[in-house]
Amino acid sequence: MNVALYIDGDNIQLNKKKLDSLFTKIKEENNLIINRVYADWKIEHNNHIWNETSIKHGIEEIQVSRLAGKNSTDNKIIVDIIEDLFMNEHIDKFILIGCDKDYIHLIQKVHKYNKKFDVYGLKKQTSDIIINTCDKYYDIDDFIKVETNVETKENPNQEDEKLKLLIKFVNNGISISELKKMIKEKGHKDLFGKDFRNLNVFIKTNYKNIFEVKIKKGKVMIYKK
Repeated sequence: MNVALYIDGDNIQLNKKKLDSLFTKIKEENNLIINRVYADWKIEHNNHIWNETSIKHGIEEIQVSRLAGKNSTDNKIIVDIIEDLFMNEHIDKFILIGCDKDYIHLIQKVHKYNKKFDVYGLKKQTSDIIINTCDKYYDIDDFIKVETNVETKENPNQEDEKLKLLIKFVNNGISISELKKMIKEKGHKDLFGKDFRNLNVFIKTNYKNIFEVKIKKGKVMIYKK
């Protein structure tokens, strides 16, 4: 599968260690034929963060002057992806590293041409509509974290309990608001901890082979596959 990667350098702010871990893992799992980061390189902070990472991981730096404020980078990425969608038909999947909901129409357009679109973002900054529209959403912090998680080691059966509970409540389909209401009423909110607030993100990230998250009539719905 040929993959094109586009990074919103203005939107994603990570330290060098996290950036290195992120791109190492993405490159291990994908055959990147396009690998670009977009930002205004006249800003010293951008050079400080990205220069070393770009060289190490072969990322092409694309200059975006702030002609339209913070939307300049978004606009340039959207134009380039649309161009690559039509000019490079051998691309099978597009990956965006960014959280901005301005990309929603772009994702829908890519889907119309039967191409995959994955998004890597920061959970607290990413809107639900982006998460539920893309093929796969990856929370960057979860994606690069060390697998020997302390909570999991202390509670080895906790993940199984979460899954059993979700299967029981989701049944043939349920809205995310109703699912959260049921979990809370049955006294299981603490089982999910901080993930309860963004439960649909947690489900799509951890149980993507078991559940499907869709928007139907304006509601976020969870279905068992």
